[in-house]
Amino acid sequence: MPRVSERGRVSGEILKAKLFRKAGSSASTSSTSFVNLMSLSFVLKKRSVCLFQATLPWASNSVKLEDIYFRLLLDGSVTGSVMKYEHVSGDYVTAGSDIKPITLLSNEIVEAGSHTLTLQWRVTGGTANMGSTPYLYVIGISG
Repeated sequence: MPRVSERGRVSGEILKAKLFRKAGSSASTSSTSFVNLMSLSFVLKKRSVCLFQATLPWASNSVKLEDIYFRLLLDGSVTGSVMKYEHVSGDYVTAGSDIKPITLLSNEIVEAGSHTLTLQWRVTGGTANMGSTPYLYVIGISG
């Protein structure tokens, strides 16, 4: 069993990390129920501690005061928290202005085998637009 020192050094075992990454494309939705934005399939050879990350350059809504929500699913089950996209100038997405990047993070212990990480989104009204290139990342760390 590896031990972590006060200085953050790991002793007793060499840890291995594996990175999986996928780029998506711009998209839009008017769905008030969660729908898939993009997915990333990956295979782990060993049980691993995994860090999941979704990074989106920006999102906007066609209607002021309508919210956009994002969530990550691992093999069909929610991992982490559902995130409400908040605006720099307040709690709501405004139509096409004052946009900022979005990052969702989660981590879990995942068994060896094939898995799928999915990014979903929905709106409370209007049409959400996600621009440029979103990315999904999985970092699996094992002994």
